Amino acid sequence: MPQDLRRWVMAQCGQAVQITDVSWPRATSRVWRVWRGDTSTAGYVKIAPTARHFQREIRTYRSALAGLRPGGAPLLLADEPRLHALMISAVSGTLVHHLPPAGAHARVIHRAAGRLLRRLHDAALHVPQARRQADAVAHRAVTRSAVHLERAGQLLTREQRELVHRSRQIVGDLADRLPVAWRHGDFRPRNWLWQASSESLGVIDFERSEIGIAVADLAALAAGPWAARPGLREVFLDGYGRPLTGEEARALPAFTTLAALDDLQWAEACGTAHEAAQAHDALARLADAHRRAAPTARHPHARRRPT
Repeated sequence: MPQDLRRWVMAQCGQAVQITDVSWPRATSRVWRVWRGDTSTAGYVKIAPTARHFQREIRTYRSALAGLRPGGAPLLLADEPRLHALMISAVSGTLVHHLPPAGAHARVIHRAAGRLLRRLHDAALHVPQARRQADAVAHRAVTRSAVHLERAGQLLTREQRELVHRSRQIVGDLADRLPVAWRHGDFRPRNWLWQASSESLGVIDFERSEIGIAVADLAALAAGPWAARPGLREVFLDGYGRPLTGEEARALPAFTTLAALDDLQWAEACGTAHEAAQAHDALARLADAHRRAAPTARHPHARRRPT
């Protein structure tokens, strides 16, 4: 832990504080578990990757989590803008990312995840100009995907590059007609904590959280667990409390494509081979699904079979 951050932590917790690095194995993750030697109560300190990440997380903690059940998300205990640092309470439970993906618990967890996400999404109902903010976020996603395509395009097949272009067009065309939400921004099992005794779910990591398009928050699930077990989508939406609109159903594969491209260029830049492979797999599945869904073009000189 950097010395200036350690001094801040000790000012909050006292000199007897114990500190353990629990960061994910990537350069942008800087998280420490902290607890006092005279108590079993622990919390976490993190440094946000950028000022924008810090501001989004602080705003979400202060403005968007009141609708979640107690224990459904960490509490913000302290922050230090100069260091982009936050101190938050712990959320009890087991990371769902570490549970067997095919277990019987998966359906129960996904239903609980749908309920939790709906409560977070509904925080946007009380935000002035939420529609304008969401449209701006969607526009940035389309613009950013062009940059990502330029950086990582050589890693894609021609079919996948064409799918990205089509997805950019779909998002741009539909964004202002899609429901708005206070999005989590990285809603996937690695950020969920499952409390089996109470069958309740908590969520962490709000550095990408902001007002945006609701269905975009489902992209990571569509690319991951729902691809392996399609029935989990129905269970999740049951918990969420409503089905997707027709326009959301059309937009979801487009948002999923752009999110997979985002994941790919990030993984390649950070050198995380496992996450790069997952992004490649997602793009391959999406391209295959689009190919199978597209109507087969009839050759202009083909003769019709007699009936």
